[in-house]
Amino acid sequence: MYHLFFASNHALGHKKMKEAMWRTDPDGEFRFADKTDPSQIVLLAEDPTEPLKRYLLQVFGNRRVTGGEVLQTVVDDTVFLDKHTRKALAAIERAGQLQVEELKESGQKRRKGTFPPDCVLTFA
Repeated sequence: MYHLFFASNHALGHKKMKEAMWRTDPDGEFRFADKTDPSQIVLLAEDPTEPLKRYLLQVFGNRRVTGGEVLQTVVDDTVFLDKHTRKALAAIERAGQLQVEELKESGQKRRKGTFPPDCVLTFA
């Protein structure tokens, strides 16, 4: 058995390593075994949206934050990627547990279904 340790003081290095980990193990378990037949799809792979939704609601519940704060927290404190965060935020918004202000901090209108760094989010 082998173990891989990664350390970086640079945010981009951290992000790129997480992207590589998700490419290697899309289930988010970050275990790799060469015995899987690459020509077959994996059945019942867990969608990372649910655990991330729970995390976001726990960490940001009843708070008003920016999209940038949410993305930075997820990147720094979890195994999830930006794409997982956007999907989880969209699901939370659809469930009525997240209000997103129509105007971003810059005064520009937010496009529906997007969560740019300067959008303002209020978690229920």
